[in-house]
Amino acid sequence: MTLDMDTVLSDFVRSTGAEPGLARDLLEGKNWDITAALSDFEQLRQVNAGNLPYSFNEGRGVKMQEKEPSRVVRAVLQRQDDPVPGMWGFHDRDLMLRKSLYSMMEKGVEKEALKRRWRWQQTQQNKESGLVYTEEEWQKEWDELIKLASSEPRIHYGANGSGCGGRLAPTTFPALNSVDSSEEPVYESLEEFHVFVLAHVLRRPIVVVADTMLRDSGGEAFAPIPFGGIYLPLEVPANKCHRSPLVLAYDQAHFSALVSMEQRETNKEQAVIPLTDSEHKLLPIHFAVDPGKDWEWGRDDNDNVRLAR
Repeated sequence: MTLDMDTVLSDFVRSTGAEPGLARDLLEGKNWDITAALSDFEQLRQVNAGNLPYSFNEGRGVKMQEKEPSRVVRAVLQRQDDPVPGMWGFHDRDLMLRKSLYSMMEKGVEKEALKRRWRWQQTQQNKESGLVYTEEEWQKEWDELIKLASSEPRIHYGANGSGCGGRLAPTTFPALNSVDSSEEPVYESLEEFHVFVLAHVLRRPIVVVADTMLRDSGGEAFAPIPFGGIYLPLEVPANKCHRSPLVLAYDQAHFSALVSMEQRETNKEQAVIPLTDSEHKLLPIHFAVDPGKDWEWGRDDNDNVRLAR
């Protein structure tokens, strides 16, 4: 991680890092969503409690800290604006990243190669569950992925919170927090493939640190979390990519950028990012296989010779 590509979080808090933002909101008299704030606080606690790889917090190198979560819509899957503060220090309020992601999936030069990589990984997952798609079903799935990436709002929330869908965090714009506010947009939740495409938009690797299972209030696992791992811009020439990865922590269905702490010591340590989880297992590389333009789906899937290449 290089300082010219990332913001650096000042080491002014020794606990969780949440207090300055919460105190500022209270002092400025903003409408404050206690549920959203507690969610932010819990995510910070998880990051600092050791659910990240050991070397993030206690090993060698610069300590990683969570960038203060966005008060607009904290989930990268909702608004795609959380990576931006970690890179450039401001929020993508015009959804430029999401619009670029949608454009690349719809008409980018990398479109076909990205689609092959997605279909290959999805095919392997389907084999494990015994699913077999027809060509029409594959096309429908792809069209739906593109549709999900759109920057058009899915539904609107009224000021009284009416509507259906996920919880919306309060915005930093006072006018939108007032009782006269009519509605706020809610966007489609994205999937791990969209994170892969985002790596191509940014021309930069993305490392997502996450638990492998979603757990209930009692700690029992009931659903897998697919986001954790490494996303490489494999369809972009290496000499056009930024080498320092963007690191995101995923918890409670929200992403937050991790940035290096400011160092006050004379001998500054290098910021390093482990490629293993807390149990020292290598993080998976998502969508790493492109079977090639001449691959014939359905026929070559069981060709052991071609699979071995």
